[in-house]
Amino acid sequence: MYKIIARMPSCNPSGLEIFVPDTQNTWNKSKVQHAHRRLGFSTSSLTINSALSSTPSAYIDGLITDAIALGAMAAPSWSNMSESDYADINNEIPIQQEELALHFVDDMLENGLRGRFTLFWHNHFVTRLEDYRCPSWMYNYYQTLHVYAFGNFKSFVSTIGTTPAMLVFLNGFQNAAAEPNENYARELLELFTLGVNNGYTQTDIVNISRALTGYTGYTEYCASLSFNSDDFDTEDKTIFDQTGNWGYDDVIDILFEERGDLIATYICSKIYAHFVSPDLEGTWMTSTTIKKI
Repeated sequence: MYKIIARMPSCNPSGLEIFVPDTQNTWNKSKVQHAHRRLGFSTSSLTINSALSSTPSAYIDGLITDAIALGAMAAPSWSNMSESDYADINNEIPIQQEELALHFVDDMLENGLRGRFTLFWHNHFVTRLEDYRCPSWMYNYYQTLHVYAFGNFKSFVSTIGTTPAMLVFLNGFQNAAAEPNENYARELLELFTLGVNNGYTQTDIVNISRALTGYTGYTEYCASLSFNSDDFDTEDKTIFDQTGNWGYDDVIDILFEERGDLIATYICSKIYAHFVSPDLEGTWMTSTTIKKI
């Protein structure tokens, strides 16, 4: 028995051409609201009036410029607290976690495009609070998403991988030469940069996990995690056909040098699907388009 599945038409049939209003297709309230639904969470009448007094291109450019220029979120008083700093850790930590969660929501809603991109990266560089339950680590993780939301993606990948939240969530703090753990190496390729089964092998994962060993310096709950050279694998590793005594920074360099085009396609596809349309078929995903994005 055969099943025929009809493909639904795309709800977004237009291309990536810049929208230039004319008498038949005007720049109006509905389009401003649509832009803010895509690029933020909501908008106000004052914002709509401001948008309509500008051209669409200039207005969107302004949203992006303002989002990039937005300063970092203010650090709470307990942003660097570890276990020994608490007087009553069992009662204080739940209060801090709730305070920070509410602050995150307010930060996202108030900062429009910056907040929306921060949320997007939160669902890309995934961690889980239940696994580490540390307010200072939670703040550090969120702040990294916020700061790098519009930054260099290679730097973003490098920085997020050594945040305590990520090191604990994906077992990086347990990755030692004597007992390597492949969890972060696998997610680095499969989830964060390339996508499933896209340009890498199990051998690459094994060797990357060996190159990422050593971030095991852990003294107390909520304390910073540091590199411990005694737990680093000093033998040669072969990653994407390059052999050497590679470490963490080498992994990032080799990954982006050898698989840069695949990374660009994967990340641009995710951004396009989230902010424009889930329909990725067609001719939009060309090398020229990726360079423009």
